[in-house]
Amino acid sequence: MEKRWAWPAQVPPEVLFDPLATVSATYGVAFQTRFRNNQGPWSSRPAIFVIDRDGIIRYTDSQPNQDLREDKILPVLDEIEAQRLLITSLPDKDPTLREPVRIALAPLGAQTKAAIPALTKALKHKDRQTRAGAAAALYWIAPQAADAVPALVHALQDPDSEVRRLSGLALRRIDPSMKLQK
Repeated sequence: MEKRWAWPAQVPPEVLFDPLATVSATYGVAFQTRFRNNQGPWSSRPAIFVIDRDGIIRYTDSQPNQDLREDKILPVLDEIEAQRLLITSLPDKDPTLREPVRIALAPLGAQTKAAIPALTKALKHKDRQTRAGAAAALYWIAPQAADAVPALVHALQDPDSEVRRLSGLALRRIDPSMKLQK
């Protein structure tokens, strides 16, 4: 009997993987390696994509020479859900953030930049959770949030560590070469 790739039962269906190397076979990727103690599928570079319930890719990762293990993937799912909760709670704190939140949760598009002014303003809100939610939303729309860089840089000095962390993640996604000083 052929041994099949086994994932723990608690891994949600939002985690996509290519255990049979279908993508590699379809697109002709060469130089594959076999992971999981030489018992797993062949892959040129193990990759993971997390797609939210709306079909939007929220996380990707790959490693050239090692497998992506479940213990690395499951915390990512928790982090994405925590960010979603911060973002979706924003209108409860400030009703003017309802539309910017809708935009941040949607696929990137022509309307995405319209959310930036309200979200950058929310980075200065007196409520810590609002600031963290705004930073998370800017992280989610980072590919189009270059205009938020000054506000995010300022937020790196926020008294709350979660606001600082999410602002740093957003800045890194806006410009991966950006050097952030402590």
